[in-house]
Amino acid sequence: MNTVMKAMPADVPYVPQIPEAVRTIIVRQNPGLPMPDLVSYYVLENDRKLYLDGDVDNNILNQQRMILRWNMEDAGKPEEERRPIYLYIFSTGGDVDVMWSLVDAIETSETPVYTVNMGVAASAAGIIYLAGHKRFMMPRSRLVIHEGSACMAGDAVKVMDASESYKRMIRQMKDYIISKTKISSATLNRQRCHDWELDATYCLEHGACEKVVNSIADVL
Repeated sequence: MNTVMKAMPADVPYVPQIPEAVRTIIVRQNPGLPMPDLVSYYVLENDRKLYLDGDVDNNILNQQRMILRWNMEDAGKPEEERRPIYLYIFSTGGDVDVMWSLVDAIETSETPVYTVNMGVAASAAGIIYLAGHKRFMMPRSRLVIHEGSACMAGDAVKVMDASESYKRMIRQMKDYIISKTKISSATLNRQRCHDWELDATYCLEHGACEKVVNSIADVL
């Protein structure tokens, strides 16, 4: 079963990238130098700042590796002496297995990991957002909760097994949301068939975030 948790907004922002042919030319002409579109990444990495600004898929597992690396660097330090990691999120969701992998890395990190909702944290990205040791939201950002979708194929037994697995996944996510917020089970059940959009004020009131950002300095 291929399970994806992803909201589908009316318009998804376009993120320009350097065409592969141009990248190849630059690499050949400038051996050993980082790509122009990676320079800002390296700067942010040095400051323990990570971005989740695309689909939740295998490409974001680098965030997991960086969290492991910084925990190794901080080994032996008390928590108050560890420089926190910031994960800035703008994502409409993606793969559930990748989601739980990153959630587990965040939750077990002894170095604090702070998550910042920069605009939208939907579906799988919303669960990752809730894993933060501290959670921040920009004033007009939103958290989107829904049950996602699943593709099931095969004979009747395999489809039934996949269906049961999907139901367990939904229960697991529901239990996680309840454990991380003040949102009740009854409220989640009422909203289960919808793309439920929670604004920053609602999230603050119901424990989904700890602070709505008034100054960008709060999350730097």
